[in-house]
Amino acid sequence: MSSYAAILAVIILATLIAGSMLALAHLIGPKRAGRVKDATYESGVPVVGDARRRFNVRFYIVAMLFLLILLVGYVYAWRKGVFRWD
Repeated sequence: MSSYAAILAVIILATLIAGSMLALAHLIGPKRAGRVKDATYESGVPVVGDARRRFNVRFYIVAMLFLLILLVGYVYAWRKGVFRWD
């Protein structure tokens, strides 16, 4: 039972340290808000359009082909015995 108490103490200590760092960053950190600071930023490129637009079917086909290729590699590795930990 004492090993569980040690694990619980470490979890509580980690939570307290993380919480105190977040609280200090919020209290001490700079508070500069404005129109430019609050604007959406994506790799230096201005935002164009809505994020909920329809994509072409070709994007989904490429994604499915990628997943089928990954699946073939996974099955090959499984048959070769790569995932056995004996």
